[in-house]
Amino acid sequence: MKNLSSCHASRSEDFDLIRVSGPDAERFLQGQLSCDLRRTTADQSVRGTLCNLKGRVISDLRVIRQEDADNVVELYLLTRAGMAEIILNTLSKYQVFFKVQLTRVTETHELVQLIADDLDQLQSLIESELPSAPDQITTGPGHVIIRLPDLDPAPTRFEILLKRETDQDSGDKAPFIIDRLESACQPLDQNTWLCHDIRNGIVHIRPGQQELFTPQLLNYDLNGAVDFKKGCYTGQEVVARMHYRAEAKKRLGKVTLPAETPFSDLGLDEDKDLLVSASRPDGRRDYLLIASTDAGRRDSRINLFTETEASLSS
Repeated sequence: MKNLSSCHASRSEDFDLIRVSGPDAERFLQGQLSCDLRRTTADQSVRGTLCNLKGRVISDLRVIRQEDADNVVELYLLTRAGMAEIILNTLSKYQVFFKVQLTRVTETHELVQLIADDLDQLQSLIESELPSAPDQITTGPGHVIIRLPDLDPAPTRFEILLKRETDQDSGDKAPFIIDRLESACQPLDQNTWLCHDIRNGIVHIRPGQQELFTPQLLNYDLNGAVDFKKGCYTGQEVVARMHYRAEAKKRLGKVTLPAETPFSDLGLDEDKDLLVSASRPDGRRDYLLIASTDAGRRDSRINLFTETEASLSS
């Protein structure tokens, strides 16, 4: 098999997956999440947040819609490792009045993360159509390919969600995508993936960060994770008021520092202002953080994501 130097791929343990099923699944989530579930299709996923009553983010997530041969709809919530139980504990409080089942299904799936420059070569390798636009998905036997909403036009990042075990009688068996990718692509380390997240302003809430931030602080109100036209959901009034009536005093930013320079040198609180960091091969470190929108109160090394940049990923 030809080696693809332009493609880097690896399995990732950094995910959790929840299946939401039952006749009321979509109606139930529509009243809980900040995204509009009506925008989900077989070809389109949506990013959203689960907030508390005070409008603070419990978790970010991606909603993927799947239909079986009998046209039964199931919704999958893809989030970061450790967040499934937090989400389930929150949603279960509102579940009683709906015909809906919530199930953590992380163990029955695998996630592959990949970065590619040559999409034609990648498509030929995995023998599956690639999504052509951010947040679009393509579905094949036992797998879903998701294109990430990066600001940088190249390279392109994808996540591939695969079923570990499937019904052999149904023919729904995942192709050997993982084996092909691991054989032909260069290995992808987690630091490289996180550096791309930071560069593109992609924020994922992780255990211990729930209910600390508003969507506005994380640019979720600008990048499409919050839909201001969908109607009511938990925390909606607070989120909308902050967006329309309050000028943001802090926003999402990034900075790269030499290895010997501590984060505190920026005049920020690591516990409150640091979201994620990752080391580069040259020893420098990238940080995704929250900083003042007032240039006079912000270290000059910090670059805030502009409103235009943030909206490009929506």
